[in-house]
Amino acid sequence: MVTLKDVAAAAKVSTVTASSVLSGSYRVRVAEETAARINKVAKELNYVPLASAQGLKTGRTKMISFIAFPTRGKNFPAHVFETIQGIAEFTRSKGQKLLLNLTHDHTEQLETARQLAFGRQVDGIIIQSASGDDRAITGILREAKRPYVILENALPDCLSVCYDSEDIVRVLREEFIPGGGMVMVIPYGEWHPALREAEEKTKAWAATQDIPFAVWNGTGLPPVDWLVKNKQATSNGKILLTMAGEQFSSFLDIVAKSGLILGSNLRLVYMSDAESLLSPPNGVRLLRYNAYELGFRAAQLLFQTIDGKKDEAPDKNGNYAGALVPALKS
Repeated sequence: MVTLKDVAAAAKVSTVTASSVLSGSYRVRVAEETAARINKVAKELNYVPLASAQGLKTGRTKMISFIAFPTRGKNFPAHVFETIQGIAEFTRSKGQKLLLNLTHDHTEQLETARQLAFGRQVDGIIIQSASGDDRAITGILREAKRPYVILENALPDCLSVCYDSEDIVRVLREEFIPGGGMVMVIPYGEWHPALREAEEKTKAWAATQDIPFAVWNGTGLPPVDWLVKNKQATSNGKILLTMAGEQFSSFLDIVAKSGLILGSNLRLVYMSDAESLLSPPNGVRLLRYNAYELGFRAAQLLFQTIDGKKDEAPDKNGNYAGALVPALKS
């Protein structure tokens, strides 16, 4: 393996000079011609500096980490992988590396965060919202003084990037059938902050318009009798049904058994994680999370924090509010 000493000897300079040029630190004054010669020799010899050695000198690892675990069940929603693509794209543009830590165990995730942070193994960490565990993880990172950004959970004292739920509310209003009612189905419970906010805002709007509104926010899909009951609660059988999840076919079966017919007395707005559902049936408006932009913006904010540059002013407590990105793909 070619070492720094080999490069210095071939370029006929000291190891201090070679190190200064190749690390980009230029701790000593180096003539342009000499620097060019050192870089040329390093390239010819296929010299690759040890990341660990560079980290000791600069205090940087040139690596960030993304920590995530499933928000429900045992599977990662498809939009999480689009988020990773956004993080990876910006990280690559900075000439840095991305370390992925995907785990199904909350305790393991906390331990991973602790090791990464206190071991100075990465320069910063992006966290996929862990609901109740967010405070535990951010506490670890704050104690270790590691920069971090949390996704999809706007904690008041943390730098975060979240979806703007107004996008979802706007679509629900656009699709609403005059003279009808609204039923919102969010399988698996309150697992997504943007949907929770959209539910609250839509319910408030429906109340001002005297529109019947019902929500299923539990584990799995609602039973047929629940859907029939809420169908009867709407005038003229007109209903706007909003849903999120991956059990689209099963849900359509429940809708059919309830006597509702897509298109005539029912419009369905469906938040989908599934790439395969590209041609939804008539009467269905398919929405997709803007997950790539969420990840891209999170990486951007993280690197601004690492570099000591933020594009927003802190509040009176020195906290940064983070950013909102459109919830839906255009």
